[in-house]
Amino acid sequence: MPHGAKTSQTRRRYGSENASKTSCNFYLIMIIYKNLTNILTLQEKEETMSIVHFTDSNFKKEVLESNIPVLVDFWANWCGPCKMITPIVDELAREYSGKMKIGKVDVDSNSSVASKYGVMSIPTLIFFKGGKVMDQVSGALNKSSLKQKIEENL
Repeated sequence: MPHGAKTSQTRRRYGSENASKTSCNFYLIMIIYKNLTNILTLQEKEETMSIVHFTDSNFKKEVLESNIPVLVDFWANWCGPCKMITPIVDELAREYSGKMKIGKVDVDSNSSVASKYGVMSIPTLIFFKGGKVMDQVSGALNKSSLKQKIEENL
Protein backbone atom coordinates (compact mmCIF):
# COMPACT_ATOMS: atom_id res chain seq x y z
CA MET A 1 0.00 0.00 0.00
CA PRO A 2 1.50 3.39 -0.95
CA HIS A 3 2.49 5.66 1.92
CA GLY A 4 -0.39 8.13 1.60
CA ALA A 5 -3.04 5.52 0.72
CA LYS A 6 -4.05 4.77 4.29
CA THR A 7 -4.40 8.48 5.10
CA SER A 8 -6.56 8.93 1.97
CA GLN A 9 -8.77 6.03 3.01
CA THR A 10 -9.13 7.50 6.50
CA ARG A 11 -10.00 10.92 5.08
CA ARG A 12 -12.64 9.42 2.76
CA ARG A 13 -14.07 7.29 5.55
CA TYR A 14 -14.09 9.86 8.37
CA GLY A 15 -13.63 13.09 6.52
CA SER A 16 -10.43 15.10 6.27
CA GLU A 17 -10.94 16.94 9.55
CA ASN A 18 -11.56 13.76 11.58
CA ALA A 19 -8.48 12.06 10.11
CA SER A 20 -6.31 14.98 11.23
CA LYS A 21 -7.84 14.90 14.70
CA THR A 22 -7.30 11.14 14.93
CA SER A 23 -3.62 11.33 14.04
CA CYS A 24 -3.15 14.35 16.31
CA ASN A 25 -4.82 12.49 19.20
CA PHE A 26 -2.59 9.48 18.57
CA TYR A 27 0.57 11.57 18.81
CA LEU A 28 -0.73 13.35 21.90
CA ILE A 29 -1.43 10.00 23.57
CA MET A 30 2.09 8.81 22.69
CA ILE A 31 3.66 11.94 24.21
CA ILE A 32 1.60 11.58 27.40
CA TYR A 33 2.49 7.88 27.65
CA LYS A 34 6.21 8.61 27.25
CA ASN A 35 6.10 11.34 29.91
CA LEU A 36 4.20 9.11 32.36
CA THR A 37 6.72 6.33 31.80
CA ASN A 38 9.57 8.74 32.59
CA ILE A 39 7.79 9.97 35.74
CA LEU A 40 7.19 6.42 36.97
CA THR A 41 10.83 5.50 36.31
CA LEU A 42 11.96 8.51 38.36
CA GLN A 43 9.59 7.56 41.19
CA GLU A 44 10.96 3.99 41.22
CA LYS A 45 14.53 5.34 41.38
CA GLU A 46 13.55 7.71 44.19
CA GLU A 47 11.94 4.87 46.15
CA THR A 48 14.96 2.60 45.89
CA MET A 49 17.33 5.44 46.76
CA SER A 50 15.90 5.66 50.31
CA ILE A 51 17.05 2.16 51.26
CA VAL A 52 20.79 1.75 51.82
CA HIS A 53 22.40 -1.64 51.27
CA PHE A 54 24.96 -2.20 54.00
CA THR A 55 27.79 -4.68 53.51
CA ASP A 56 30.69 -6.01 55.53
CA SER A 57 32.90 -3.44 53.79
CA ASN A 58 30.72 -0.30 54.16
CA PHE A 59 29.07 -1.03 57.53
CA LYS A 60 31.53 0.98 59.63
CA LYS A 61 31.26 4.09 57.47
CA GLU A 62 27.51 3.93 56.73
CA VAL A 63 26.25 2.76 60.13
CA LEU A 64 28.78 3.22 62.92
CA GLU A 65 30.05 6.61 61.70
CA SER A 66 26.63 7.96 60.65
CA ASN A 67 25.61 11.42 61.87
CA ILE A 68 21.98 10.33 62.17
CA PRO A 69 20.40 7.25 63.80
CA VAL A 70 20.43 4.08 61.71
CA LEU A 71 18.02 1.16 61.46
CA VAL A 72 19.58 -1.99 60.04
CA ASP A 73 17.33 -4.76 58.75
CA PHE A 74 19.22 -8.08 58.78
CA TRP A 75 17.48 -10.24 56.19
CA ALA A 76 17.86 -12.98 53.58
CA ASN A 77 16.23 -13.49 50.21
CA TRP A 78 14.81 -16.90 51.18
CA CYS A 79 13.21 -15.60 54.42
CA GLY A 80 9.40 -15.35 54.27
CA PRO A 81 8.94 -12.94 57.21
CA CYS A 82 11.76 -10.77 55.77
CA LYS A 83 9.85 -10.49 52.51
CA MET A 84 6.69 -9.60 54.44
CA ILE A 85 8.28 -6.57 56.13
CA THR A 86 10.27 -5.37 53.10
CA PRO A 87 7.50 -3.06 51.78
CA ILE A 88 7.03 -1.61 55.27
CA VAL A 89 10.75 -0.99 55.74
CA ASP A 90 10.97 0.56 52.25
CA GLU A 91 8.03 2.87 52.93
CA LEU A 92 9.39 3.97 56.30
CA ALA A 93 12.82 4.58 54.76
CA ARG A 94 11.22 7.12 52.42
CA GLU A 95 9.13 8.62 55.24
CA TYR A 96 12.10 9.05 57.61
CA SER A 97 14.63 10.05 54.96
CA GLY A 98 17.02 12.60 56.47
CA LYS A 99 15.95 11.77 60.05
CA MET A 100 17.01 8.12 60.20
CA LYS A 101 19.10 6.11 57.77
CA ILE A 102 17.31 2.83 57.06
CA GLY A 103 19.03 -0.01 55.28
CA LYS A 104 19.48 -3.72 54.89
CA VAL A 105 22.18 -6.30 55.41
CA ASP A 106 21.86 -9.53 53.45
CA VAL A 107 23.11 -12.04 56.04
CA ASP A 108 24.04 -14.61 53.39
CA SER A 109 26.41 -12.21 51.64
CA ASN A 110 27.59 -10.30 54.73
CA SER A 111 27.96 -12.84 57.50
CA SER A 112 30.71 -10.94 59.37
CA VAL A 113 28.43 -8.07 60.37
CA ALA A 114 25.57 -10.42 61.26
CA SER A 115 27.90 -12.54 63.38
CA LYS A 116 29.44 -9.50 65.11
CA TYR A 117 26.00 -8.35 66.30
CA GLY A 118 24.80 -11.84 67.26
CA VAL A 119 22.06 -12.09 64.67
CA MET A 120 20.73 -15.63 65.12
CA SER A 121 17.29 -15.26 63.54
CA ILE A 122 15.91 -13.07 60.81
CA PRO A 123 14.47 -10.63 60.32
CA THR A 124 16.38 -8.81 63.04
CA LEU A 125 16.17 -5.05 63.21
CA ILE A 126 18.93 -3.22 65.09
CA PHE A 127 18.87 0.50 65.87
CA PHE A 128 22.21 2.34 66.05
CA LYS A 129 22.97 5.83 67.33
CA GLY A 130 26.45 7.28 67.59
CA GLY A 131 27.91 3.93 66.58
CA LYS A 132 26.25 2.05 69.45
CA VAL A 133 23.37 -0.42 69.51
CA MET A 134 20.34 1.30 71.04
CA ASP A 135 17.61 -1.29 70.50
CA GLN A 136 16.99 -4.62 68.80
CA VAL A 137 13.88 -6.45 67.59
CA SER A 138 13.63 -9.92 66.09
CA GLY A 139 10.73 -11.09 63.96
CA ALA A 140 8.28 -9.39 61.65
CA LEU A 141 6.60 -6.21 62.87
CA ASN A 142 3.57 -4.40 61.50
CA LYS A 143 3.97 -0.84 60.26
CA SER A 144 2.63 0.90 63.37
CA SER A 145 4.88 -1.13 65.70
CA LEU A 146 7.96 -0.47 63.59
CA LYS A 147 7.08 3.20 63.29
CA GLN A 148 6.77 3.40 67.09
CA LYS A 149 10.21 1.77 67.47
CA ILE A 150 11.69 4.26 65.02
CA GLU A 151 10.20 7.18 66.92
CA GLU A 152 11.61 5.81 70.19
CA ASN A 153 15.09 5.59 68.64
CA LEU A 154 15.30 8.95 66.88
